[in-house]
Amino acid sequence: MAAQDRMMAVRIVLISLVLVPLAGLILHIMCARAHTNVTPLDAKSMIDSSDQIIVLDVREVHEYRSSVGHIPGALNYPWSSGVLQARYEELPKDSPILVVCRLGRRSNRAAHFLGSKGYPYVFDMLGGMSAWRWETVLYVNSDEDVLNDDLDNFPGAYNSSQDDSESE
Repeated sequence: MAAQDRMMAVRIVLISLVLVPLAGLILHIMCARAHTNVTPLDAKSMIDSSDQIIVLDVREVHEYRSSVGHIPGALNYPWSSGVLQARYEELPKDSPILVVCRLGRRSNRAAHFLGSKGYPYVFDMLGGMSAWRWETVLYVNSDEDVLNDDLDNFPGAYNSSQDDSESE
């Protein structure tokens, strides 16, 4: 009987040595895949087929305002300067979020961050704005208030990611 008990204990130890690291690996993979990578063509299709999608541009303000422009309706929450990390709770969790940057590196980190904060529908556009081949909007400071706000880029449409001095 003691030999059977020892064999059972050895089996339990061996199974534990295999299953515990395997469970940890599975959990790590699930956490690391908190977002989905999409091609620019997929991103364009998503934008065209849903008015619920939030396009989140995580480039810095000077890049968002650059001659490259940004995707129409995109909200600007810069990643490197910490704006997204400070204000991510402003974004609704029940809407799909398409994250873009210049090349795809910052958007990947930002998408992972949002996934880790419980956002279930996060998409990272591979290649960033350098791979975007469709319409862009250029920054226009039409009201000359030095702010990139909804009155500049999107007249008549409230853009919650931008401070608007006229309403304060």
